[in-house]
Amino acid sequence: MKKALLAAVAIAAVAPLFLATGVAQAASTYTPELVKAFDSSGDTDYSVLYISSFGSKVAVQLSNGDMWISDGTTTGTTDLTSALTDAGLTEWEISRNAWNRDSVDINGELYFFGYNGTWDVWKTDGTSVTRVSTGTGVRDTMYYLGGKLYTLGAGPIFQIDPTTGDDVIVDNRDCDCGHFIGVTQMQIVNGLIVFTYDQNDCQDGLSTWDPAHPGNAPVDVTASAGALGSDASDTDYLNDTFDTWSLFNGDLYFTAHANDGSADLGNELFKTDGTQAGTVLVKDLTGGGDDGNPMDDDMVRPFIYNDELYFSGADGGNTVLWKTDGTEAGTVVAVDDVRNPGDYSENTQPVEINGKLFLDFESEAGQEFYVTDGTNAGTTMLRDINPNGDSPCEDYCQPAVLYDGHVFFIAYDDVTNAVWETDGTDAGTHQVTSFVGRDAVGNNDYSAMVVAGDTLFFGVDDLDPLLSGTASNEMALYKIGKPTSLPDTGIDMIGLGGICALLVIGGLGVLVLSRRKMSTK
Repeated sequence: MKKALLAAVAIAAVAPLFLATGVAQAASTYTPELVKAFDSSGDTDYSVLYISSFGSKVAVQLSNGDMWISDGTTTGTTDLTSALTDAGLTEWEISRNAWNRDSVDINGELYFFGYNGTWDVWKTDGTSVTRVSTGTGVRDTMYYLGGKLYTLGAGPIFQIDPTTGDDVIVDNRDCDCGHFIGVTQMQIVNGLIVFTYDQNDCQDGLSTWDPAHPGNAPVDVTASAGALGSDASDTDYLNDTFDTWSLFNGDLYFTAHANDGSADLGNELFKTDGTQAGTVLVKDLTGGGDDGNPMDDDMVRPFIYNDELYFSGADGGNTVLWKTDGTEAGTVVAVDDVRNPGDYSENTQPVEINGKLFLDFESEAGQEFYVTDGTNAGTTMLRDINPNGDSPCEDYCQPAVLYDGHVFFIAYDDVTNAVWETDGTDAGTHQVTSFVGRDAVGNNDYSAMVVAGDTLFFGVDDLDPLLSGTASNEMALYKIGKPTSLPDTGIDMIGLGGICALLVIGGLGVLVLSRRKMSTK
C-alpha cells in the first residue's frame, strides 16, 4: 500500500510539468475575419471613414463618399450608393464621432443627413432610401430623445417626428457670428429639452425648452446660476462636445465658466434640473482662478460608477479623477496617485469590466491602461503595453467598447497599432489583430469599433508596410464574433491548479481523465 501511495505522489509531482502547456497564458480566443475589402490597389481615395450601427447591421462610409451596408457576411455586404443617387442625393453623412453625430438608429433604421437641393434628414433600412424631413436645411448633429428626432448645429434647432416628418422649430435665435455654432449637446432633463446655444457676441449659454408647450420660447438657465461670467469675448464657457454632459440622479451635470459676482472662479462643475432655480454650482474645485476645467472634453467623459458620478478635474495643478454624490461636501478627489484620466483623446469613455473600470492614466510608465475601483489603492496598471514610456495611443486611439464580457480597445505596442481585448487582468489581456501596417487600425478618428447585434466591427486601412512582409493595401471592413462552444470532443486532461486527481485502487495509481468542450470560432 505504501508503494502505491508513493507512486501516486510521484505521478502527481510530475503532473504540473506534464500539463504545463495547459496552464500557460493562452492567446486570445477571438479571431478577426475579413467581411469586405473595398479596395486592394492602394488607391488613397479609399479608406473606411465612418462606421455607424443600426439594428444588427452597420453602414460604412468610405472616404470617396460611397456607402455600404453590412450584416457581417460577405454576401450580405452591399453597396447602397446607387440607391442614394437614385433618390437624388448628391451628398450624405453618417459620421458619429466626438464632434458630430450625423446618424442615429431608430427602431432598426438608420437616420442620416442627405443633400438633394437642401440638407434634410433621410433614412434607410439597408436597401431603400426615404426622405424624412423636407426643406429644413439641417445637416449637423442629431439626437433621438423621447420619441422625437432633434437636429441642431449651424441653423435652427428642429424637433422632427420620425414617422410623419412634421417639424417644429425649437429655437431660431441668431448671434453676430452665425447660428448656433458648435451646438452639439442636447439631453432630456425632467421632461425638458436642455441644449447649448450662442447668444450676444457668441457667448455660450444653456437653454431649456418644454416640448409639451412648443409655442413657448426656450428659457436661459445659466445666467442666474453665476455661470458664464461677464467676459463675453471668451466663448469657451460650456463643454459642448457631445456626451461630455451626464445625467445623474435627475440632474444634468456640465461645465461652465463661473463668476460669483465678485470673482472669476474659472471653469467649474454645475448641475441643472432644467429650471433656473435648479441650476447651481456644485463646487468650486479650483478654489478660484481659471486653472482647471472639470469634465474637460479632452479628458475622461463623466460616468456613473457605484452610484457616484466620476469626472476629471484640476487638483493642485494636476488633472485627476474626481467623484461626486451631487453635494459640495460629497465632491472629492477619488484617484490622484496617477493623473490625466482619459487623456488619449476626446473619444475616451471608461468601460466597466468585472466590477472595475477600464481607463487610461498617466504615471512614470507613461499614459497606460489601468483598472480602478475608484480609489488609489484599487487602481493598478493593466499592462505596460508600450514599455518604452510612450503612450500606447501614440498614433491613434478609439473609444474602448464592451463586447462579449471583454473590453476591446486599440493600442500601440511600439511596433504596430492593434486591436486588443481584456477581461480586466494582465493574464487576460491579449492582442487580437496582427496586420502588417503600423497604422492598420484606428488610423481615422471616426472609424471607431462598433458593436451591432452579436458582432464587433472595425475598419482596416493597411497602407504602411513597416513590418516584415508586404502590406495588403487593403481598405476593408473586419469583424470579430463570439467564440462558439462545440459538442464534447472526447477524452482530454484537465489540471486543477496544476494537480492531477488520482484514485488509488488495489495498489495502482489511476489517473482521472475528463471530457472537455473545446472553444473555437
